[in-house]
Amino acid sequence: MKRLKASNIVSEEQAHDLGRLRSREEALHFLNELGWLFQRKSVPSMLEAPDYSLNRFKFLLIFSVERDYCVLVKTILDMLVERNMCRDELSKESLEMLHEIQLLNRSVKRRCREMADLLIHYSIIGLDNSSRTYIFPPNVGGPGGITPLHLAACASGSDGLVDALTNDPQEIGLSCWNSVLDANGQSPYAYAFMTKNHSCNLLVARKLSDKRNGQISVAIGNEIEQVAMEQEQRTMSQFQRESKSCAKCASVAAKFHGRFPGSRGLLQRPYIHSMLAIAAVCVCVCLFFRGAPDIGLVAPFKWENLDYGTI
Repeated sequence: MKRLKASNIVSEEQAHDLGRLRSREEALHFLNELGWLFQRKSVPSMLEAPDYSLNRFKFLLIFSVERDYCVLVKTILDMLVERNMCRDELSKESLEMLHEIQLLNRSVKRRCREMADLLIHYSIIGLDNSSRTYIFPPNVGGPGGITPLHLAACASGSDGLVDALTNDPQEIGLSCWNSVLDANGQSPYAYAFMTKNHSCNLLVARKLSDKRNGQISVAIGNEIEQVAMEQEQRTMSQFQRESKSCAKCASVAAKFHGRFPGSRGLLQRPYIHSMLAIAAVCVCVCLFFRGAPDIGLVAPFKWENLDYGTI
């Protein structure tokens, strides 16, 4: 059993090392291919070499998109278009290769809005500079008819991606939100509804309403709610701190009174009883001498007749 566990540990370590080795080899291969491509870019006559295949572009594009190299992706696309232009459009083989690797779907899966913006706005300008062809529309379906709109609709916190995909120059994403269907007949609206991404549907509905009314609206409701929630949290935390402080003071006071029970009044009860008894005796004595007792041998004693000297 121990040997089996040891063999499993070794195999996991070997697999990890093998993965690192492959990623390193892939990175080196990418750098070599990129240098090879830029070298032939500087020498136009070398671009006609037979080994300058679309597979090399495919590898470079996939590697760059998977690592969010936006500037590099645009540069490679420009070189691909420059080499494979046929009259006013990209060659059929190049279009098929781009459709196969699904660059826009990859960027949406990585939630890279900058890359999505780059791809949906990338266009090929005709020879007469009067026409533009956008080769990455947001409604192009991949396996199972899944479009970038579907992927963004079912991803949590993807409002920014949905906003980018519905801001394409041809407004295809906005118009296809409720109409483009996958192999199961579900639209991006249905995807967002089933995954409870209601904010995506509200965003698209607001943009469609603005388009119909010819206006632009700014959504600040979420920001106001967020500020209100932060204010409420600050108030609650302050109240909790104050309540904890009052409770602490009360507990300390209770301990103090329990330790010194006679401190609740000005004097302790035994002292008060003694003082009351002394006061009562004094009052009785004063009342007794206040009268005129008859002693017999001397005249009646009165406080008013008391003088100094002998009697």
